[in-house]
Amino acid sequence: MFECKKGTFEGKSEQNTVDELREWCLTQFANELRERPSLHKYVKTLPPKIISEIDKLRNSDVIKNKICEQFGGKCNIIPLDEIDELYISHVNKDKGGDQGLFEKHYDGTLRFIKGSTVVRALIYLSSSGKLKVVFSDCGVTHSFKTYEFGLLDFHKEYHWVEGDYDPNDIPRVLLKFNYMVCEGCSKLYINMMHAINVIIFFIVKYSMEYSKSPKTPLQRVIGFFCNFFREVNNISPILSMFVGVLLVILILCLFVMTGKSIFNLFQGTTTKRRRRSRMKFR
Repeated sequence: MFECKKGTFEGKSEQNTVDELREWCLTQFANELRERPSLHKYVKTLPPKIISEIDKLRNSDVIKNKICEQFGGKCNIIPLDEIDELYISHVNKDKGGDQGLFEKHYDGTLRFIKGSTVVRALIYLSSSGKLKVVFSDCGVTHSFKTYEFGLLDFHKEYHWVEGDYDPNDIPRVLLKFNYMVCEGCSKLYINMMHAINVIIFFIVKYSMEYSKSPKTPLQRVIGFFCNFFREVNNISPILSMFVGVLLVILILCLFVMTGKSIFNLFQGTTTKRRRRSRMKFR
């Protein structure tokens, strides 16, 4: 298991990058910062100029050296940049999909798999330090502030956030970077583990995003399953896979229902146009 670590970007260049990204986020997401649900944006969907700035932190020697301290000369870091995110964090416990971000949980579901380790880096672009992050397995508690970062085992670190939402506090904005370390692994195994990590992440993340601050019955159902899935995963990751299958079935039903709604809307619009055309020729 990767032992969690914390650190600070002390270099002027890296701090300037943090400042630039923070100011961009506060401007770009001004409306979202006033809302209660948390917000996730995949880094790959952001403007190229912003991604270029983010890469300065994502590829920083400060981060990579901290990771490799535990792996020595065999530290083969494979970026999982498809799932890297910008995260606006608001404590939000309304039985929605994002409630699990603040309650006791594992980020990942594959802690039973041997041979590869996924390390998550939490980069704090903006934080007052009023909220406390508890890393249970490492026995570390820390209130992260701007310019600081934390590293944890994505699949094996049991952790949670302590504190309450304060609308008057400065925004809590993070970057979440993900790196896989596979010592002595074949290329086939690396590619397989890379794909499994990314696919499962996308399924879980879609479910969480769809059901945060639920308003419709289907959102409430998926929100319930997200939180139930988290509780089961805390007990057994293998058992959580069965719950995950049910979640996937629900998501497929959602796609089918959404697709039918769009089809019916399109069909209705087309029918109206045909009727109007016939009336013109009469």
